[in-house]
Amino acid sequence: MLAVLPSGLCQDNVQIEHSEGEDIDFETCNEDPMSEVALAKDKLDFDDMLKIQNLYEGIQDNYIQPSDVAESKELLKLERCIHKYRTILAEKSRTAKLWLEYIDYVDFVKLFIRAERMGNWNLHLVTIEKMFNLFAATGHSNYAKSSRLYLQLMRELPTDYPWLYHCFAEQGFHTVRRSSHLWAGLWTDLTIEQVMMRPLKSRGGITRERGVTETVRLQWIYSLHKCAAVHDAMTTATNLKHKTSEQHVELGTSRTKRDQEDLGKIQSWFSQHEPFNLNQPKLCSLSSGFNCF
Repeated sequence: MLAVLPSGLCQDNVQIEHSEGEDIDFETCNEDPMSEVALAKDKLDFDDMLKIQNLYEGIQDNYIQPSDVAESKELLKLERCIHKYRTILAEKSRTAKLWLEYIDYVDFVKLFIRAERMGNWNLHLVTIEKMFNLFAATGHSNYAKSSRLYLQLMRELPTDYPWLYHCFAEQGFHTVRRSSHLWAGLWTDLTIEQVMMRPLKSRGGITRERGVTETVRLQWIYSLHKCAAVHDAMTTATNLKHKTSEQHVELGTSRTKRDQEDLGKIQSWFSQHEPFNLNQPKLCSLSSGFNCF
């Protein structure tokens, strides 16, 4: 948890290895009087950090439920400290403000993936609303307009179509599931690509043949849903069906090792190119060092 904090926030005194009784007050992050007044009310001592570490280890070892973490006073205190320091960073440095906004949008995307994978309808709607500004800022005007209309219609589901709302909210049917695993929800367009469009692009499909007329193409499209079921049954009968293991690929030893190496490279780069530098109020490029006036 502390690894993702700005180095200015952590300094050298935010470490769990500190001697017992030493306060972690975040006041050394900036000599500005405003920061001292803002952060003086929320202090984290050694006992608080120890409790936070015990919570983290308890979740990893499965003897503490994630729902119990929300009631932790120490985590709430840490959250207030981080929020106040983020405010100070955004006010003092344009570069830090840009990177904080980028981190927030990455969190929104991760929450959206979580909503789809777990079939969480309410989280799905919340993340769609959070991405409105992102669509508009990146020039995806069609996404911005369509997502607003989509969200408006979905908000009216409980009154207009209560049975459909029950399927989405209670059963998670807004995503497609091909297995009973918790983290197995699939996007509808992804499912169409993997199930219905696979025969189209595989051997014997319409894209691998010559002399296909418009009539043949239309007939193939109209019978696509039936052909997909036949293709799936034939691949199963001939033991050629694509299968996935019980364990996700991302949890394998080689993938985990590679992810750790990539994470180390990123941390090493950011240690040399500090994005949260209060001494640099201008917006600057971390790689080139050029300032934007």
